[in-house]
Amino acid sequence: MYKNKHKQQWKALTISPEKLTQITSDGELIAKLIGDFSPFEQHPVLAQKYMMIPSQPRNHPRVQEGIQNWMLVDKSDVELDGTVCNKIGISFEGFRNEYGACENVPGSCLRNQLDDLFHSDIAAASLGNTGDYLLGNFGEFELLEDEEHNRFLALKVQQIQNSLVTLTFSADDIRFITNRSPGIIQEARIKPFEGGSKNGELLVTVFNTGAIVADYSLSVTDCSEYILPVLAQKFSLLLQNQKPKNSEYILPMNFHEKTIVEFIFMILLDLCLTMFA
Repeated sequence: MYKNKHKQQWKALTISPEKLTQITSDGELIAKLIGDFSPFEQHPVLAQKYMMIPSQPRNHPRVQEGIQNWMLVDKSDVELDGTVCNKIGISFEGFRNEYGACENVPGSCLRNQLDDLFHSDIAAASLGNTGDYLLGNFGEFELLEDEEHNRFLALKVQQIQNSLVTLTFSADDIRFITNRSPGIIQEARIKPFEGGSKNGELLVTVFNTGAIVADYSLSVTDCSEYILPVLAQKFSLLLQNQKPKNSEYILPMNFHEKTIVEFIFMILLDLCLTMFA
């Protein structure tokens, strides 16, 4: 956002990988996107997967519940010509021509279908584990629609990632402002997980208790034995009385096999490294 000092109007200037450079209508500001720094943790790579979307019958709960039941399946698990048993896409022709069909047990050619994968993930979730196929196992997705009514999926990225941007403008009236505001960690809990699963989630609820919107970082600095290092998160918080929807943050955790969670120490910092919890 920038403010035209002559007309006293705020306007938005948007730069992106599709439009690397933008200039304001009055020519007083030029913004250039140079590029992105690599994050500490890479985003999921989905190029070798098919997205499976339930569509029929339309009144089925799995269809009506939307993207929470969409799945990402490896392309190697799908056969588009329908000739390979126990792969998604098996056709009647493939089933009929199964080798040794008369000696095989019923359903021997119909394993590993979408319904099987769906129930496999549901069973894993009931034990506190991460599944392999449902969309939510790959991150927090949201179904969006642009101005031309094209629908697309957006992945919410929680890990820290920075971009390099250059701004060219007159420095006559420049001011640098850092918003600082106190905050608290109100609650922290580990979701139930199956013993020996080696993965879990730490849910942390934090609040901005000050008077202005501000940025914070949340770090796990000390844990009981066998808990692997946890990546910090950086975020901006609204005021507590505005009841922000994003005050709960999920920190993925990885364990060794023989793990008993005895203690976890966390700190909440502002941009000037003041510790609040």
